[in-house]
This record gives sequence, structure tokens and C-alpha cells, in this order.
Amino acid sequence: MNKTIAEKVKELLDKDEMTFLKPSKNKITIEQLRQIKPTPRVKQNTALEGLSKIQQKTIMNFGQAIEALEQGKKVAREGWNGKGMWVNLQVPDEHSKMSLPYAYMFTACKNQVPWLASQTDMFAKDWMIVE
Repeated sequence: MNKTIAEKVKELLDKDEMTFLKPSKNKITIEQLRQIKPTPRVKQNTALEGLSKIQQKTIMNFGQAIEALEQGKKVAREGWNGKGMWVNLQVPDEHSKMSLPYAYMFTACKNQVPWLASQTDMFAKDWMIVE
């Protein structure tokens, strides 16, 4: 049976066969190591912080997000790290230098930049409409 690293460390700790050093080269006793409690990690969803509860309800795949863009809606991914980021579709008019529609992103720094979807974005199922 394959043991996880944590299981191997615990086994060695139980046998008192491990010595650990702090960066300052001060030894930590095994008893002190046993008293260290891991800090639980809480997933912080910063991408949703700027959105209302209603905006957070509808989760879509990439194809549905593209359809929403074509209907004039802004979209964002739950998995994005930046706060308040979203993507929109720009449809050129007679005064535009561009001749075809393109997607742009509103960044966490409040800039608007051209946007291309990554493969992760394309296969994600955490897209939502931003109002």
C-alpha cells in the first residue's frame, strides 16, 4: 500500500526518528512538532466579491458564455483570482479600426484589454453572467 507523505512523517514521528531544523538552525523537538496544528485553508472566491448574489446564481459552460456575450451580456469565471473581472464583446461600427467582433476584459486594475480564452477557460464550467 502506498503511504502519503503525511502518513510517513507521522510514522517516523511516532518512532522519534526525525530531527527538524528551523531556518535559524534551532532544533525543534518532536513534541513541539506534534503540537503544530495545520491551518485550515479556506477557498477565497475573489472573482465573485464584486458581484451580487443574483449575478452569482447562473453557472454556465464556455459555449453558453459565448452565447451570452453575443446577446450583449458581460461574463466572468468563478475561478478567476482577480476581483470584479469580466469579459465583454466589442462589435465594431463604421468608426472602428477593427472590422470583426472581438472580446475584451475588464481587469482587476480597471483596465480594458483585448482578451483570448485559455484552454482552461474554454473547458471551465464556472462561467456566469455579470450585470
